[in-house]
Amino acid sequence: MRRRATILFGGTFDPPHVGHVLGVAWLLSAFDADVWIEPVDRHALGKVPVPYAQRQHWSQLAFGIFGPRVSVRTDEQRPDSSGATIDLVRYLQASYPDRTFQLAVGSDILAERHRWHDFPGLVALAPLIILPRPGFAIPADVVGHIAPVLLPDVSSTELRADWAAGQSLAGRVPAAVIAAMGAYGA
Repeated sequence: MRRRATILFGGTFDPPHVGHVLGVAWLLSAFDADVWIEPVDRHALGKVPVPYAQRQHWSQLAFGIFGPRVSVRTDEQRPDSSGATIDLVRYLQASYPDRTFQLAVGSDILAERHRWHDFPGLVALAPLIILPRPGFAIPADVVGHIAPVLLPDVSSTELRADWAAGQSLAGRVPAAVIAAMGAYGA
């Protein structure tokens, strides 16, 4: 039996933006695979995002447009989750032996790979698919499938600052997410 290919696309998604959505669109068109969106629960690098339930809801709004090949998952919320991506991959491999896993990452996180728990081990378990982002070069020692696309220059950090300042997020955040963000206040 052929194992089903699955691409893990994790992130804080605080908020999910058009770069995330376009990255998933490319993954779906370039690979015969499902995409599992994995919002982080406890950020392993110390970021403190808005509550998980809000980001989970926003992610469902942002990625729900893709249909059954994309699912927003809650695997990070299991009680034994460490927040380390390698532990998530190990859990998923044990829970879903009928699937193979790859990990899609933006090129911006590659500069922080030294802070990840066992990054080389992670890449051995779930080979990388790298989504280039403006201003973030891909280090020569990183091995993975490099997407031949450049995602838009959109940053969740900048979006949060703009939102707090009352600036419009239109065109950078999916409209449904903007509407839901308004319900939570700035």
